[in-house]
Amino acid sequence: MSDKSLCPPVLHEPASSSLGLEATLADLPSYDCLVDVAVSGFALASWLARYPRVPGAIVIDRGRLEGVITRQQLLEFAIRPSGAAILEQPLQALWGYLERDCLTLPVELPIVQAMKRAVSRTIGLLTDPIVVQCAEGPRLLDTRALIVADWQIRGIETQARYERMQLQAIQNDKLASLGRLVDGVAHQILDPVGFIWGNLSHLGSYGEQLVQLVDAYRDWAEQSKQPIPWTITNLEESVDFDFLRDDLPLLLSSLRNGAERLKAIVSSLQNFCHLDDVYPHPTDLHQRLNSIVLLLQSRLSVQIEFVRNYGSLPPVCCYGSQIDRALMAVLVNAVDVLLERGTRAQLKAVTLSAAEQPYIEINTWVEQDAAAHSWAVVSIADNGPGLTAIQRQQILENFQLDRHRVKETGLTATHHIITSRHGGQLDLLDRPSGGLEVVIRLPLA
Repeated sequence: MSDKSLCPPVLHEPASSSLGLEATLADLPSYDCLVDVAVSGFALASWLARYPRVPGAIVIDRGRLEGVITRQQLLEFAIRPSGAAILEQPLQALWGYLERDCLTLPVELPIVQAMKRAVSRTIGLLTDPIVVQCAEGPRLLDTRALIVADWQIRGIETQARYERMQLQAIQNDKLASLGRLVDGVAHQILDPVGFIWGNLSHLGSYGEQLVQLVDAYRDWAEQSKQPIPWTITNLEESVDFDFLRDDLPLLLSSLRNGAERLKAIVSSLQNFCHLDDVYPHPTDLHQRLNSIVLLLQSRLSVQIEFVRNYGSLPPVCCYGSQIDRALMAVLVNAVDVLLERGTRAQLKAVTLSAAEQPYIEINTWVEQDAAAHSWAVVSIADNGPGLTAIQRQQILENFQLDRHRVKETGLTATHHIITSRHGGQLDLLDRPSGGLEVVIRLPLA
């Protein structure tokens, strides 16, 4: 069979020449170049000489894929002493001399993964073209085109990572500026709050003394049996002195509670907005949890009960501001789930049963593993709908992927902070009664 009887190769080019991070083998040019095993080596060599861009040919036998023969292989036959006689034979006879495997990949395989498969071949096969399995049939891909595409994607990925790092740096700078601003405002608020708080005790004491003084005047007037001037009687009735005497302690108690709550909220906000620590230091996790819960309660439109069962936890050496973000992310996720369910119930005018009333349970304890390592454990559980199998799989996959290649969610960021930054553990558990339990373990020194 001569080379003229062979069909010309067909080049299949992608619709777009631009490559993205998720580009597949379908986005690379490939050749439809099938030859039958009955074709002679000379005919194939002449055919390849007419099409210098084609890296080789796909050999088939009655429609079945047999393998790939490349230009280099034909050249190796030609320089042998008996090469001419060998090339006069059909490819079927040559096949015993080759003993080479061809790499076959699906067309939907990402280029980055295809490159990993290509470079895992032995040294002698690294430059061999790759067979791409398409719906229309097998095609031949030049390995050089795959290498160039992989380098382009690596460059795009590097540029994207650099831009993300720049954006993250800008965001961190903005957050740092905002943190300093909030910290300054909180400090300015704490000054008058401290002034009010410090003088409430004096105000209560003064009020009590004034009441005692008025009562003494009353007693004196009754004992002296002198008539009380009508101006004093009218004034006493107009101000309702008896009511004032009973209500003044309640008013002072209300002011004291309000000032105490305001002081706690501002202190929590100030602690939460502190900048990242350069070095880890001992941190009271209970105080951190209380501050975060206090901040979250101010944004709740649906009543959510926070049940706190704190064990005896020693100070944990950690980066306090990062642990704040991790705990906040977990609690915000639980609050959002419960708020969504509560809002749906309100829209449908459905009354939740006592067991369905939203609550978040926070438990802390110290435990030791089999290797006698001590861990500070924080468990945050809710009675929401929990995670579906698909949601759990997606979250776990994001935990395993490079954090620069995925959009970080609250749980993904928390996983990075706990595991990478602190050498801890984060587990997602399904509660038997329903809901999700997030268990955080931090190592104790």
